[in-house]
Amino acid sequence: MYAFTLAIGFLFFVSCDQNSVNSPLVGTWKDKTVTPENGWCVERSITFSGNGSYEYRDAAYSSEEASQPHDEMFFSGNYEIKDDVASVHVKAHGWIHDGKKETVEGFEGFDEQMQFSVKGNTLTLVRYYGTADAFTETYTK
Repeated sequence: MYAFTLAIGFLFFVSCDQNSVNSPLVGTWKDKTVTPENGWCVERSITFSGNGSYEYRDAAYSSEEASQPHDEMFFSGNYEIKDDVASVHVKAHGWIHDGKKETVEGFEGFDEQMQFSVKGNTLTLVRYYGTADAFTETYTK
């Protein structure tokens, strides 16, 4: 009976582990851009969780020294990885006010392909990979 219980526990552990993502892409990556002519600062972050969920945030600050964003939006959903391409399935979009997420009602979602490369603490993404609208972004951990 003891061996049977151990076997069931092992199978449960293995089945739970199959849902995790093992990739250097997993983590939170950030980029900060300051526009010198007007002083505005934009901080973008993208988080790929080990459970296959994804969140992108874009926060605008009135100055580089500001501690609270003026506006903050997010996109979230799930992702899968095949080779060096992340397929992102965006399911929610909205705004963040005072730390609370407000989801846009009726948002239909969309899919996006991102080719990625991780070198040290730098992530390079080619967003909309394989389309005429492709562009490159760089983030750090």
